[in-house]
Amino acid sequence: MDKNLPSEAEGKVAEALGTFQEVQRILAKFPIRRWSFPPEVTPLEQIQPDGSKPPTLEAAEKLVLETVRLVGRLAELSVRFPELLNVLARQMPAWPVMHFKREGVGGDFWHVRRHLQLAEEYPLDTSHGARWHPSSATGQYLSRWVDRIHCFRLDTVRAQQGTKPVSRASTMALFNGSPPGGRRQLRSEQESLLQVVIRMPPLTKATSNEWSRQVLVPLIMLWDAGSDEASCKEPALKAIWRQKGVKSRATFKSRLLTKVRQTLRSLARPA
Repeated sequence: MDKNLPSEAEGKVAEALGTFQEVQRILAKFPIRRWSFPPEVTPLEQIQPDGSKPPTLEAAEKLVLETVRLVGRLAELSVRFPELLNVLARQMPAWPVMHFKREGVGGDFWHVRRHLQLAEEYPLDTSHGARWHPSSATGQYLSRWVDRIHCFRLDTVRAQQGTKPVSRASTMALFNGSPPGGRRQLRSEQESLLQVVIRMPPLTKATSNEWSRQVLVPLIMLWDAGSDEASCKEPALKAIWRQKGVKSRATFKSRLLTKVRQTLRSLARPA
């Protein structure tokens, strides 16, 4: 320790070093592995008479056991150093926790909700009083889009902090696997739309109309709308194509905007 440091500063440095070393110790217990499952996955595979297990079953068991260990380490880290995970947790709609059969609802998850402030900045309202639409095809459809957009924006922030371009994988995930039309590269107008997605303010009830007009409807028109009912594959959108008077993409877009505005405002978190 530097002898020129005041005693108070020495104490802060020692505390910081101790915290850093403790976090390193916990993180060292996080083995990063990728489990690959054989392509011939069948649910009826059984353990053989000689005690050997099919590859699929063995891989699944390893995944479960490894996940239990990882979640346990994550719980230890979040309890002792919640400030390390708070920023990410506020953006997440869910969090892995251990739930023992003997326990009621609460425990570790109460800690995550209270101290990590889970989902406080997630764009959809996840509170107990949220107006979710489990039976609404439009609500489910828009929720999937919002979640993909949210992940894309988070990846963009991380890339900007690391001065790296947004990965192709992040862009493809936004479009659920591949660019519109199956092209390998996005066209200039599609790239421009992604820039709009990145620059938008956080999605809340107050900004839901702006998000509907500038992001959700353009993305849907680009990706899922099709040119008529026959070419549209999304059930929530086919219902709009079937409405009386919908004969063109322009009319479809107008009806779509009305529906998206109404549904997104009910799904978005409060400002």
